[in-house]
Amino acid sequence: MTTQTASRADDFLLFFKTWLRAPLTTAAYGPSSRALADVAAREARIGPEGAVLEFGAGTGALTEALVASGVSADRLVLFESDPGFADVLRRRYPGARIIGGDCYAEIYKLDLENAAAFVSGLPLVQHPDRARFVTHCLTRLGRPGARFVQLTYLPVSPVPLSRLPEVASGCSETVWQFPPARIWW
Repeated sequence: MTTQTASRADDFLLFFKTWLRAPLTTAAYGPSSRALADVAAREARIGPEGAVLEFGAGTGALTEALVASGVSADRLVLFESDPGFADVLRRRYPGARIIGGDCYAEIYKLDLENAAAFVSGLPLVQHPDRARFVTHCLTRLGRPGARFVQLTYLPVSPVPLSRLPEVASGCSETVWQFPPARIWW
């Protein structure tokens, strides 16, 4: 287990400062709540094998829930563009593979297949090629049945479902926090 619990206040401060500096590329003003992270880990339906890719890993709130659900750090591929957040992740999850830069570009270079799941905290709704990104993950990198789960504060899917015609989808119940959130898969 990590020492994340002892540093939640520090994580929030780091996240908030990063969000103030770059609000359009930092998806939220603070790390995901434990309740939301637990729902994301549950909705991902991760099996015992295969890599688990997390996009926009931040300070590791979702990562912590994935590890608590039984995913070993050596199965984690964490994408984080912010160097400060990436440093936090390297300290907390030394067995994980950390990939910096723009994950929307890096994902197409990734040599990986049969991924167990994709967990995203990205501001996906802002990206014009979001449907292509999700489809690539599921069809090129994921094993059959792999899920792409996305955190959102929106009441609708962050990717128009009409743009994902062959993908089964659904969402969790609302996680009552501020702001209220859901997990779409």
